[in-house]
This record gives sequence, structure tokens and C-alpha cells, in this order.
Amino acid sequence: MGKPKIVFSKKCLEYGLWHIEGPMRVKRAYEILKDRGYEFIEPEPASEEDILRVHDPDYVDRLKMGLIEDPDTPAYEGIYEYARLSAGGAILAAMINGFSLMRPPGHHAGRRGAALGAHTLGFCYLN
Repeated sequence: MGKPKIVFSKKCLEYGLWHIEGPMRVKRAYEILKDRGYEFIEPEPASEEDILRVHDPDYVDRLKMGLIEDPDTPAYEGIYEYARLSAGGAILAAMINGFSLMRPPGHHAGRRGAALGAHTLGFCYLN
């Protein structure tokens, strides 16, 4: 069995340089995996249809408008598009049995921007 393909886009390195969930850990992982000969695949953004399968339309609208209030999960300029790209990366990685090396993460984002009744947190916007 060969190496898994890595889903990655350099676009996920463009934002949040000052934040604890910044791009340096992803950039370093990319460099190590590239040096070890892994193949990388560029994802497409998740479709709005896919996003609305798991997220409430009101939450998606608030995210598009940058109306996220959690300090750990700031409303960066363009965060909805970055989150769509990351969600698309997760979908692609699942389809090819690969690994998504994308940010922002998505595992703590809930249907209404809440996971287990909590607000969107853990640096996550979309699953």
C-alpha cells in the first residue's frame, strides 16, 4: 500500500498569522511531508449544499457576515471562504482515504455554530 495522499492548499496559510491556531504548524508539517515524498492534492471549497447538510442556514449567514463572537474563533476577513476550502479538503480526504492538512479545523463546529450546546469554539467554523 502506498503513502496516503495529502489534501493541502497554500491558501490556508494566508490568514491569522498572530493567532495561536496560526499557519506555522501546518506550514512545517507540509514541508516535512513534501521532503518525505508525499503527494499533495489541492481541494475545492465545499459547496453551500454540502455545508447546509450539517449547519443551520442562520449560522452560515452569520459566518458569511463575520458575526462570530468567540475570541478563540475570530471572524477573520474572508473566514467563510477559508472554512469552505478546509471543509472541502476534509470531504476530499474522506473520499480518497487521504489526510487533510488544512486550516481552519472543523471538528468542534456544531450545526448552529455550536458543538454539544457550546458556541463555535476550538478554532473551528465548519465541519
